[in-house]
Amino acid sequence: MPKNSIKQLADYPLCIKDNVVQGFDNTLHLKDRYRSLELTILNNTPYTLRYSGVHFDSGISYYDACAKILPKKGCSWFVANKQGGILTGVTGGTKYSIVGSKNLSLYIGFCNPAIGSFKHYASVQHDGFSVNYGYDQCQDDDMKHFSENGFVLTVEKAESKIAHRRFIYTISK
Repeated sequence: MPKNSIKQLADYPLCIKDNVVQGFDNTLHLKDRYRSLELTILNNTPYTLRYSGVHFDSGISYYDACAKILPKKGCSWFVANKQGGILTGVTGGTKYSIVGSKNLSLYIGFCNPAIGSFKHYASVQHDGFSVNYGYDQCQDDDMKHFSENGFVLTVEKAESKIAHRRFIYTISK
């Protein structure tokens, strides 16, 4: 997304085309949610990343994850605890197929639990794992930078102007 087209989403009510997004009712701003995350995926590869699904152990999406992330582009989406949930956070994982690779997928995990610490995870593995694989592997929020199956992955926690925290997942070739 070009920098000049990014707006300060924190000031926008959580609605799309005048319909309040399901699950975010009675909350005007994402930071008003008890637990919220901005998940940013940066695709520095020559491949398109195609969304394959999301798994929530707890929580919901503000809107659907990016359907595809073109080469040399990025995308952010937002997740938070469910409205009305008692002592719940947002925890889950998502999967992106790496189009044109040898049946590889990018698996992402994210955890902002009500009790416990932030956790994140990223991995490039064979396409056969379920969408919750990334969530199942979350262990900590330490910065990660490593090579795996011909790709370089970086995962880091950062401040967000829109949500409580931001996880940035970068995949490079």
